[in-house]
Amino acid sequence: MLIERMKELKKFHVGKRIIDKKDINWCPVVKITDNYMGISDDGEWVVEVSEGIHVLSEIKLFVFVLPLLERSLSSINLTIIDFLSSLSVELDPKEIFPYLKIIQAGLEKESDYWAGLALMWYKELSIDEKNTLKQSLSLIVKAKWASQKNRQIAQRELRRLSI
Repeated sequence: MLIERMKELKKFHVGKRIIDKKDINWCPVVKITDNYMGISDDGEWVVEVSEGIHVLSEIKLFVFVLPLLERSLSSINLTIIDFLSSLSVELDPKEIFPYLKIIQAGLEKESDYWAGLALMWYKELSIDEKNTLKQSLSLIVKAKWASQKNRQIAQRELRRLSI
């Protein structure tokens, strides 16, 4: 429904996929810094970088959207809601936006800064959503790069999930 509506309203831009230099039709959805994260006409989330368009098909590629963690999850949700409203489409942003993968990428980046921001988003998740990130939390608990504060938060969350 979403993609059909985007096609109907001619919302797509043409970009070049970095991996194979082929054209990709995509629609910008969320401004990151001076680039955008968007949706392709195949329904995949993509990110615009200076060299072209990355399809966010692997967790390692989500590094390009980590600056979104510097904003609150609720502000990102409002941006998605505004985008959907502009298309006259009613969907829950959590149904379409890959926020769990962004959190996972932040937790696994081996950066205390990104892990701390990802843990802020993590706090807003449901128990089921939190359970999907147990392995990422375990990495932080054992990480030498993580601050004591972030290791303790991760440890506390893992204990809560075990109850």
